[in-house]
Amino acid sequence: MQLIVDPSGRVGWQFEHSFSDGLSWNRWLGEMWHGMGRMETPSNWIYGHLPLASDEKTTTNPTELKWEINDSMTETMKQADDTLRIEMGEGLDTVATLFDGFGKAEMKSMGYSPDAFVQMSYQLAYANLHDGQAAATYEACSTAKHFHGRTETIRSCSEEARSFVQGFRTNTLGNEEKKQLLMAAAQKQSTLSKQAAGGMGVDRHLMALGALARKKGDAATLGIFDDPLYGRSSTWKLSTSNVAAPWLSNFGFGPTAADGYGIGYQILNDGVPFHLTSWKSSNETVTSQAMFEGICEAMEEMKAVH
Repeated sequence: MQLIVDPSGRVGWQFEHSFSDGLSWNRWLGEMWHGMGRMETPSNWIYGHLPLASDEKTTTNPTELKWEINDSMTETMKQADDTLRIEMGEGLDTVATLFDGFGKAEMKSMGYSPDAFVQMSYQLAYANLHDGQAAATYEACSTAKHFHGRTETIRSCSEEARSFVQGFRTNTLGNEEKKQLLMAAAQKQSTLSKQAAGGMGVDRHLMALGALARKKGDAATLGIFDDPLYGRSSTWKLSTSNVAAPWLSNFGFGPTAADGYGIGYQILNDGVPFHLTSWKSSNETVTSQAMFEGICEAMEEMKAVH
């Protein structure tokens, strides 16, 4: 975990994802936000309540850790720093911005789950910017309500989503027909979301089966996992996650595929803050700014059929 504070007093956190998920960190940040404002957490606080700190005058005596670092460790750290700065820092195209055309309130008034509506805009935007192609899409879903649950994948690129994209990209359909395609795609997305949250997704199950098959050297079972189609369907060209909270102004992460995009977003009542990333070295992606503009155009086009 890394704490980043700028001169204006804004605070940012960078955390390692392999051992923890956004839900845990978001809860922690929420407790801090309420604590710094001397506010009690709401009565309907979904995370549960932490005990109040003891006397605010209580002080601690932190002890500085002494590190013994040899030349080999110094060189390893330098190489890691160069990799982070050059390959990741300078090679990452990052855009943090806001779509302010409309937000959660208007999406609901049109009859959609806000998250499903936004997810469908990604499908349409990607197709419009990539010659009509579809992209394997990952949306993070928390399974924290299960014992030791972490995440599952919501596969947003469904058959219904594909029909919606193809319908919107043709000039032969009227607004009512397009609206029906969008509604069917959004409803399918909501169904997939509920299934994933309930532990009924497929990706974590398949990941475990693949790991067992490789451990046992089960050639027959490994066939599906080594199939190019399986690899393509699990290479997330669109890696997305929705984390919204009043104490967050921005939330994002890097792309998980060499030719993909990382899309962190929040859905507020009157707008959608975005944090988009892509690799500058990719010959297949457009710039992160172009992708953002494509998403904005897609959402406005989706709204226009109502």
